[in-house]
Amino acid sequence: MRKVLRFRKRLEKERRLKFHAFDAKEEFASALRGLLGKWRRDHEDGCVVRRGSQIGGASLRPIPSEAGELGSPTEAPDGPNRTLIDHAWSLANEGKLTNAETLFAKAISRGDDPEAFRSYGAFLLRLGRRALAGVMFERIVELAGEPPGLWHAIAYGNLGLLRELSGDLVQAEQYQRKSLQIHEQRGARDRIATVHLNLGIIAKRRGQFSVAEAEFREAAALALEIGREETVSQAYNNLGILYRSTGDPHRARQMHREALAIADRLELHQQVTTACTNLGIACTEIGELSTAREMFGRALSISQQIGFEEAIAFCLAGIGRIHLIEEQPELALASLLDALQTIRRLDRSDATANILVNLAAVYGRLGKMLEATRHMQEAFDISRAIPDPLGEALAAFNLGALHHATGDDRVAREMWTIARDRYAGLGLTQQVADVDSRLKSLE
Repeated sequence: MRKVLRFRKRLEKERRLKFHAFDAKEEFASALRGLLGKWRRDHEDGCVVRRGSQIGGASLRPIPSEAGELGSPTEAPDGPNRTLIDHAWSLANEGKLTNAETLFAKAISRGDDPEAFRSYGAFLLRLGRRALAGVMFERIVELAGEPPGLWHAIAYGNLGLLRELSGDLVQAEQYQRKSLQIHEQRGARDRIATVHLNLGIIAKRRGQFSVAEAEFREAAALALEIGREETVSQAYNNLGILYRSTGDPHRARQMHREALAIADRLELHQQVTTACTNLGIACTEIGELSTAREMFGRALSISQQIGFEEAIAFCLAGIGRIHLIEEQPELALASLLDALQTIRRLDRSDATANILVNLAAVYGRLGKMLEATRHMQEAFDISRAIPDPLGEALAAFNLGALHHATGDDRVAREMWTIARDRYAGLGLTQQVADVDSRLKSLE
C-alpha cells in the first residue's frame, strides 16, 4: 500500500497523466469498455449522407448543484477526528487527493465516528466513486442505533442524493422524506432547508417545474432567515438551472451570478465550480461566448485541482459547445469525446445523454449522419429509460430533424410527435409551437 500511495502521489504531482481509482472490478471493466468504444469510433469510417445538416435545440444541459448533506464538514457535529478530518479536507481542496484519502481512511479506522464516515463519503462522491460512498453512508445508519436522530437524518439525506444520482427518483424521495421528518421533529431549520433543496432537484428531474421552483424558493427563504449563505447559494444555482430548462437563460444567468458571488465570498471551491460551469452554459445560450469561455476555464482549473470529475466533464462539454458555435467541429468533437469518457465512468445517465446530444450535433455538422443518428438515438433511449422527460423531448426533436434531413419523414413525424407530447406535458408552450411548425412542414 505504501508503494501504491507513493505512485499515486507522484502522478498527482507531475500531472502528466490522467488516472482514476476504481472500487470494484465492474467499474474498471465499464471504463475500459468505454475507452475501447471510443477507440473503435475514432477508427471506423463514417458515412456522409448530407453535409451541413443543422440539428436544433442541442444546447448543453446544466450540471446539478451538489446540494444536501454533502457540504462542508462543519455542517455535522464535532467528533473525535475533527482535526484529522479538517486536515484531510484542506489537502483535498489543494488537489492532494491521495494524501487526503489516506487521512480519511485513517479517520474511519476508529470505526465509531459518524462524521468520519460522512466526510469520507462526501470526498468519494466528489471523485465519482458512488459505490464506496454508499457504504460509508450506510455505516452511519448502523452506528446511529435507535431511536432515529440527527445522524440518521444526515445518512438518509446522503443516501437520497446517491439514489437521485443513480436515477432512482422514487427511493431518492423516500430517503429525503425520512430525513425531513427527523429534521422537522428536531426543529433544525438549516437542515430542513437543504432537504427542500434536494426535493426540488428530484421534482425538477421529473419535469415538475412548478413544484421544483417552490421547493428551491422555500429552501432559499429558510436559509436567508437563519443566515445559511451556503444553502442560499445552492438554492439560487438550482433556480438558475430550472429557469434554463424552462427557456429563460437571462433569468438563469442572474441566478447563477448571485450563487457565484456568495460562493466566492465564502470560498466554497466546489460551489464556485458548479456556479461557474452553469453560468458558462447560460452565457453560451445567450451568445456571450467570451464570458462563457472564461467561466468554463475557471471552473475547469478548480475542478481539476480538487478532483471534481463531474464538473470537469461538463466544462469540457461546454468548451466543445463553444467550438461548435465558432465553426470548429473537429475541436468540438475532441472536447466532447473527452467529456463523454469521463461522464460514462461516473455512471451519470442524464449527463451522458446530454453529451451524446451535443456529439450528435457535431457529427451532423461534419456530415456524418449515421454517427449523428446513432448518438442521438442512444441519448433518446437513455432519457426514456431514466426517465427524463425533458431530455427525451430534446433527443426526440433532434432525431426528427436528423431523419428529416435524410429523407425519412415517417420516422421524423413519429419523433416530433413524441417531442411535442413531452413538451406539452412539461408546460413548455414555446417548444410545443416550434415542434408543431415542424410537423406542419411535413403535410
